[in-house]
Amino acid sequence: MKKMQVLQRCKKLMVNMIPAGWRRWITKRIQRERREIWIFDSVNEPLERLESAVPVEFGFGDRETLEEVLADQDLGISEKWLPYYSALLCGKNRLFVGRHNGQIVFYGGVMCEHRSLPRGAFLLESDEFYIVACFTRAGYRGRGIYPAALRDICRRLGAEGYRRGYVDVATYNAPSIRGIAKAGAKRSDSDYQQIHFFGYEMSVPQGPLRPRFSRAACPSS
Repeated sequence: MKKMQVLQRCKKLMVNMIPAGWRRWITKRIQRERREIWIFDSVNEPLERLESAVPVEFGFGDRETLEEVLADQDLGISEKWLPYYSALLCGKNRLFVGRHNGQIVFYGGVMCEHRSLPRGAFLLESDEFYIVACFTRAGYRGRGIYPAALRDICRRLGAEGYRRGYVDVATYNAPSIRGIAKAGAKRSDSDYQQIHFFGYEMSVPQGPLRPRFSRAACPSS
């Protein structure tokens, strides 16, 4: 019998030893989300601009831009997320926004040193970046802004010498997956699970990119 089969049987036996009521109580308090990893390759080569259905002006933001995002309740960021988004202004990381008629209709982050994760990080090479925390304002969704923003980020960083980009997405988020594919990314064979358990968070990677995940704490900058 293979080692994996033995481990699976032992796991099943241990689970069955827990009373059914306890199992249901524990299951309700465990949240799992599987996230696919997509890759933008050769972004340092010429890329055509993608146009959205409404004209959007894209660009990198500063501290004042971040404060504008935080102050806009329709953009879905609460004060508790301030440290996370403040990290996008540290080191080589970037805050990226899109404006329509002066109003921010899209924001996201670009991490250029590592992709912060619960209890660890995804490590990046010097010519790689990771796009994170993207959000499109309600009322502007379904108009091609997300893929246009992703392509614009790749064009800008490609011009700076970056070669490859990453973005991850929940497996159930079909609209975002379509947008990522439209922007030119390819689905990798790797993903990871984000697990929330009684306030404890962790990321469990799978696939060829697993060695890029580090359990060591990384600085936010």
